[in-house]
Amino acid sequence: AGSAGRWPSSVGAMARTVVRKVFAKHRLITSAAYIAAFLCVCIFPSFDRRTEIEEHGLIAGYASPFFTGNWVHRLRSTIQRIESHSAVPPALDEAFASAGLVPHRMNFTTSGGLQSSLFYTVASSRRGDSREANIVVLAANWTIGSGAMSRISWNLAIGVTLAEYFKAVTWLSKDVIFVFVDGSLPFGAGTRAWLQAYFGGLSAVRRGLLRQAVVLQTPSKPNTLLIEAEGINGMLPNQDIVNVFMLVAGKRAVPCEHREAWASVYHTIRNGGVHSSHAPFLELHVPAFTVRGQRKKGGDRGGSVEPEQIAQSLEGLVRSMSNALQQLHHSFNFYFFTGARSHISNGLYLYPVFAMQLPLLSFLWTTPVFRDIRSFLVGLGAIAATVVASGSPIFFLATSTDLASWLGALAPGVAGDLRPPACLHR
Repeated sequence: AGSAGRWPSSVGAMARTVVRKVFAKHRLITSAAYIAAFLCVCIFPSFDRRTEIEEHGLIAGYASPFFTGNWVHRLRSTIQRIESHSAVPPALDEAFASAGLVPHRMNFTTSGGLQSSLFYTVASSRRGDSREANIVVLAANWTIGSGAMSRISWNLAIGVTLAEYFKAVTWLSKDVIFVFVDGSLPFGAGTRAWLQAYFGGLSAVRRGLLRQAVVLQTPSKPNTLLIEAEGINGMLPNQDIVNVFMLVAGKRAVPCEHREAWASVYHTIRNGGVHSSHAPFLELHVPAFTVRGQRKKGGDRGGSVEPEQIAQSLEGLVRSMSNALQQLHHSFNFYFFTGARSHISNGLYLYPVFAMQLPLLSFLWTTPVFRDIRSFLVGLGAIAATVVASGSPIFFLATSTDLASWLGALAPGVAGDLRPPACLHR
């Protein structure tokens, strides 16, 4: 009994001794932790792992493509028909009429005063109940210039032909809404205008919940596809939907790639996805990403891509999305791709970031001024007040067009600085 009574006291004494010796060198320990964590962050792409599709309901969509034979000839014919026009609206009108589709046109004005229009049509499923829908957005540069229609004919023709094709298939379980927008507008204005009309009761087509979306933005004759998942403020879709497209496109021998890890970090920091057409979907918590065609030059050209390959890849993706009868909730929602089949999730690289804060905590808890809780709270309040005071004008200017207009009228010389930045994706 005597030895049992001495055991807790000896453990307590040992613990106090260890704490005292460690606390004496806490600055050295936290500094070493900072350096080790910084080195881990610098090489964080080295901790990547292979991507997986964790939503098993998507796997059934890996079947062989049926977009072959006569459908390929229809796609080629639609491309030629679109290239014979000099403007997008009449080209789409003729293509819709030839495909037997019911188009809807909507005119709108962006917050910056730009006037534009968009088209949308729906491919109703034979097995669904029209309570859920998937979205395919065709974003092209509608600005007319020399050879403009030949540059965007693939993008428009793939959308029209796929809409006609989906109306004929029997396996579709969800309606698919095809939206044709001008991808050169800033802040994804075309997609944003359609979503506002859809949820505002102004759309001629209503198909319940929007589950997933994909944006195709490619010029004619690309030689590789860049998969853009980054949206506004670093928002990302559920990784499963991106991995499905990579797998399906790989089976169709379509060369696809992601941004390199550090390029993606830089793209996220500078909010590079703010003008993407899939960003408005992410703001509404609808998983979406953009398939962007690229024309590379020189030795980094990659393979060639045919329009039917892109159509077949989108067919496989839509078929997979049609099989998932619920919101995607597995997989990762914040990550960086390190390759076509590898990624690193926030579950790995955030821990070194947290460890980099240890020197700050060490300073806070050992500085005499912070030992006084009242002084500590006053300091936190002063920091919060500074953040609010300095950030509020920018926030209100970015979110209130009335305030920006009032300031522009009050000081005409700075009116140009209050306008939204120009679209970077042309």
